[in-house]
Amino acid sequence: MIHTLTMPKWGLSMTEGRVDVWLKQPGDRVEKGEEVLDVETDKISSSVEAPFSGVLRRVLAQSDETLPVGALLGIVVEGEATEAEIDAVIDSFNAGFVSSSAEAQASGPSAQKVELDGRLLRYLDLGEGGTPLVLIHGFGGDLNNWLFNHPALAAERRVIALDLPGHGESGKHLHNGDAEGIEPGGAGVARSPQPRTRAPGWALHGRAGFADGGEPGAGARSVVGADRQRRPGRGYQR
Repeated sequence: MIHTLTMPKWGLSMTEGRVDVWLKQPGDRVEKGEEVLDVETDKISSSVEAPFSGVLRRVLAQSDETLPVGALLGIVVEGEATEAEIDAVIDSFNAGFVSSSAEAQASGPSAQKVELDGRLLRYLDLGEGGTPLVLIHGFGGDLNNWLFNHPALAAERRVIALDLPGHGESGKHLHNGDAEGIEPGGAGVARSPQPRTRAPGWALHGRAGFADGGEPGAGARSVVGADRQRRPGRGYQR
């Protein structure tokens, strides 16, 4: 059987990836779940794992080459296949593949921007119903830190991931450097139609959820901080 190895889509905002280095070479045996090559995006760098087992017969994407999501990277053959059969699969794939970044971007929701209290805030709003959940990233991060969790969490409720002030594509101006200065405004984004939110956040920036919550009844129903060095969920509970 001839398998096609393609550029993965890591999160809603990813439209392309740059091939960093191949970890396997043509002729190497590849096991399902084994790392085959490293890919970089403008947000993350990770390894592409083989979704099947076989022998890597063709490497079609070269190191430092940037390709759209879904593009053909390589061919893995399980069992026997002639070179002509492999060529036919490659030709058929390329004939039906549309490498349009515009279409890739249109395949899912995109982040929006809103001005709150004189500051520009970027956020991604998914799902509906239930108590809104505002996802707060850690220091130096942005809303894409939640890209693997956001869609799953939004299956049963409205979930908003955002760039804190001074991070990502949100405004860079900070009133000051304390928690109130980086408070995300997430409760303001989520306030319509529901007035109360829950706000999990990483490490120090989980504290920003308190500033964002305001007085009881005005913002966050609960704030949970998660420390990468400790067990998730340990932190502040309002």
